[in-house]
Amino acid sequence: MGNRDLPTADSLFSKALELWGDEEVFLLRAETRGQLGLRAGFCSDLKSAHSGGYDAKFEKECLRKDSVAFNMSALSAERFPGAENVARRLDLAEGRTYFRLYDDRDSLDAEFYINKEDTLFLYCEKTPLFGGGTTLLNDYLRDHVIYPPEAEQAGIHGNVYVQFIVDKEGIVKNAQVKYSAHPVLAKEALRVVTGMEDWQPARFKGRDVPFVLNLPISFKLK
Repeated sequence: MGNRDLPTADSLFSKALELWGDEEVFLLRAETRGQLGLRAGFCSDLKSAHSGGYDAKFEKECLRKDSVAFNMSALSAERFPGAENVARRLDLAEGRTYFRLYDDRDSLDAEFYINKEDTLFLYCEKTPLFGGGTTLLNDYLRDHVIYPPEAEQAGIHGNVYVQFIVDKEGIVKNAQVKYSAHPVLAKEALRVVTGMEDWQPARFKGRDVPFVLNLPISFKLK
């Protein structure tokens, strides 16, 4: 493929992905964007492909890591008491730095990233609970997920992964589909997640904190 054809290919792959989040198309667009020198786009597509075979390539080309003593991290000791060391990971796909805090026994204390609004946790002492436990979450999904008739008739099945924030008040925010076996399944999964109200928020060092969750929803034909 010549350099003149690369922008056209990128556009065509993008249009295809609007209709179908296919792993192979993500990988093809990643290759195209790599040749165009679009590093962030290349990394984002490589990550979106959900292909285990490309984990090493993503880690080599799209992650930057280092570790420092907590007092060299510019993080607030008041907000993160007891932290001794910090591992930082820059994800070029998202343009975002993730932090891991370790205590004096070198045990993982928290993982989070910081955006314009808040500090969003991915790991801490108490993660969010729906209604009080896993059983109630499974019951909710069983009772509220409606298999789209058009998907059932067409034999469409598979998993949908929805990412969302459970904020300090236990409210679901910013729900988005990260991967779906088919767009019609994605629409139903997103509807179900945005309607979830009975969350207990995560807690870190005695305070409620916003937490990023990734929830798989499975659609199986009977």
